[in-house]
Amino acid sequence: MLNYAEVLLPQGENMQSAKVQGRSKDLDWNTIGSFADNPLLNSIIYDVEFPDGAIKQYAANTIAESLYS
Repeated sequence: MLNYAEVLLPQGENMQSAKVQGRSKDLDWNTIGSFADNPLLNSIIYDVEFPDGAIKQYAANTIAESLYS
């Protein structure tokens, strides 16, 4: 059973496969951004790991767009 989603995301000028690790947290372990039922207002940020080990932060909307395309 997978604990992550694998998506194609932009990294530089290319699209690259990446694993969504989970919601990004600040130094006090609070989730960065907030959820809204309206996807246009959803501002949650997720940590995404690329094959080279780099972890970058992406907005939920960017990840959702990748899943639908």
